[in-house]
Order: sequence, then C-alpha cells, then structure tokens
Amino acid sequence: MSYVSVMRNSSPIGRVYYEDIGSSNKQVIVMQHGDGNSSEDWKSLGYVEKLSPHFRLILIDYLGYGQSDKVYDPSVYSMHLLATDTIAVLQHLDINNAIFFGGSMGARLGYELAAHAEYASFFRAFILNGMGTSENKLINAFSIWAEEGGMEKVVKEMNKYMAQNFPAAIENTFLKNDPNAYAAANKNPWPAVTEKLDRIDKPVLLICGELADELIEMKEASKIIPNAEICILSGLDHAQAYWYSDAVVPLILPFIDKLLS
Repeated sequence: MSYVSVMRNSSPIGRVYYEDIGSSNKQVIVMQHGDGNSSEDWKSLGYVEKLSPHFRLILIDYLGYGQSDKVYDPSVYSMHLLATDTIAVLQHLDINNAIFFGGSMGARLGYELAAHAEYASFFRAFILNGMGTSENKLINAFSIWAEEGGMEKVVKEMNKYMAQNFPAAIENTFLKNDPNAYAAANKNPWPAVTEKLDRIDKPVLLICGELADELIEMKEASKIIPNAEICILSGLDHAQAYWYSDAVVPLILPFIDKLLS
C-alpha cells in the first residue's frame, strides 16, 4: 500500500493513499473521486479497466476518505488544502505533466488546481465531470446527515435526489466511510470558483449530464475558460454522468488523443 504524508501549517496531519497503475512510460492521468467515494470506485465503475491499457493511472483517496488517514478537524479539508495533497502525491512520484480527471467533488478540486498557476504547472490538461462553479452548500447537509444517522442516513437521503439508487458497489464504498471524518470534511461549503475561471490556461474538457443541476453553470464555464469544450450526456443526471464509464470514456479518449498528437 502506498501513502504520502501531507501537511497542515507545516506539520504532518496524516497520510494520503494512492495507487499507481500502469507503465511509467505512458501518459499519466491523475484521478480524483467524488464525495463519499474512494479510488476503489474507479475500478468498480469500469474506468480502470478501460483506461489502464492506454495510460498510467494515479488514483488518489482524499484525506479522510477511502484508505487515507481519518482526521476530524473540519479546517483541514478546504479545497485549497486538498489541492496541496494532490500536488504532494505528484511530487513524491516525480510527475509534472499529468492529465487531471475528476468526477463530482473531484471536478471541483480540478477547478482549484487548474486556476492556480503553481498547481496547474503539474498538468497539461483537465477533465472535469459533473460539477458547477457556484458556492456549494449542499455538502453541509451531508455533514448533518452523517452526524444524525451515520453513512446509512447519507445514502438514504442522497438516493432521494438521484434518478437511480446507488449501485451496490458505490453504496458499499459510502458505507465504509468513517462518519465522523466524513462529517468534518463536509462541514464547510465549497467556495465559488466562477471568478477564477478566466485564469485557466490549460485545455479543459467539461462533461455534464443533460439532467444535472450543474448544467447551466458548466455551459457558462465552457464559455469563460479560454480553451474549454463541453460534452453533454443525453438523459443522464449528475450521478449517472459520473458512474457510466461506457458513456464517459469515449469522450475522454479523443480529447487526450488531440492533446498528444
């Protein structure tokens, strides 16, 4: 198992888990999962099977999620600090020319990485699936649910918002979360990134479900980011547009082919 120690206020706060899959001579894709998910879901959803023959994949569990260490202080989970954790993994692996791929919460982290030059320098492009740019306060409800009824209540309440219930493998990942760490990680709203979008100078592929709440914001982001394009998945909501690798991977491959040509 592979870990990198990460810092807060110049002191170690915990270890972030990562997996390094594939040959070192292939293009690197850094993959960051959604809120409540873990790197295991990239496997159960079929992404690793489809992408690993072509790319070197770096799968990262956020601090507090998956196999990373659990921390119960909400202040350590800001997007800016989570971005520094991703960079710590890349520095540890001596990677500085990756493609970023994030789903849901991972996409919000991707905006943060792309909009700050010191982070963006580690990447050649960004693929952001299913996340708007305004302040996100919904995660505060996730924190309350976890405190009131553990991850079982989080799953029950989230299912009310989705076109289909959690697949068994995704539900299992959610239920494995430490509810106290999860509540801490979702205690503070994600700040808006709209005013940062015009700073992004790397190619960006935005992917969004036609039925997702974030569609309008992502369309607007595609107009503001200088070198962005958007692909809309017909008939899919937020979760489906993240879960359905059969629909997403055919969008990713030509985008990367164009980058590498």
